[in-house]
Amino acid sequence: MKSDDVFPSNYLKASDLQGREAQVVIDRVVREDGIDKPVMYFQGKEKGLVVNKTNWNRVAYLYGDESDDWAGREIILAAELVEYQGKTVEGTRVRPPAKRNSNGNIKTEQREGYAISSATAPVRKTGGISDTLPDDIAF
Repeated sequence: MKSDDVFPSNYLKASDLQGREAQVVIDRVVREDGIDKPVMYFQGKEKGLVVNKTNWNRVAYLYGDESDDWAGREIILAAELVEYQGKTVEGTRVRPPAKRNSNGNIKTEQREGYAISSATAPVRKTGGISDTLPDDIAF
């Protein structure tokens, strides 16, 4: 029995990404009762991401500080090692969307501390967005 099976969460956790990155399209950002932070939902996904200050600042850097303007914008979700209450744990982090060349392959982009590595795998179209990863990460 796994912890995630016994204690399922209504919100996205790093373990939901299954060690992979997911390029997603923001659907909306809302305030929910009982949650002290905003929740970001994605097109075609059930779980939302509780947005901490770090992830808010990353999306705001890309698309501006008004979350109403983020709908329809692409981001990448990835698990990273973070410090939480003095311990190293996996946390979900936002990264800039991958830029693609004319062949549909990911190009390397360097943007103020964000590096996106290049890949030569062909792009697979899924759910209206381009993604080099299989779209079978259910969250």
